[in-house]
Amino acid sequence: LDFLLRHSLSLEDFKEKAKRLNVTVDFSGKYVKYRLDDKGQQKFTRDRTLSKKGKYSLEEIKKALSKNEVVYSFDVNDKHTYRMFWKLF
Repeated sequence: LDFLLRHSLSLEDFKEKAKRLNVTVDFSGKYVKYRLDDKGQQKFTRDRTLSKKGKYSLEEIKKALSKNEVVYSFDVNDKHTYRMFWKLF
């Protein structure tokens, strides 16, 4: 989750990258809930269980994402660069 917070630019970007990393994120209730899909986790884990300081709450995620900047951009039509970029994930 810390990786996602550092490398996402928006809430939608956060969700998309989480999906690519096999993490299901549920923003539908009072708490944000997370589940590791590739580890066979069946139940969601609430944000407050992961951080008593609220680091993974919706408000804190939005705050962290607002501070992030684009440091490397590329043309998604450039297949070589695109492949090299996603190998990082």
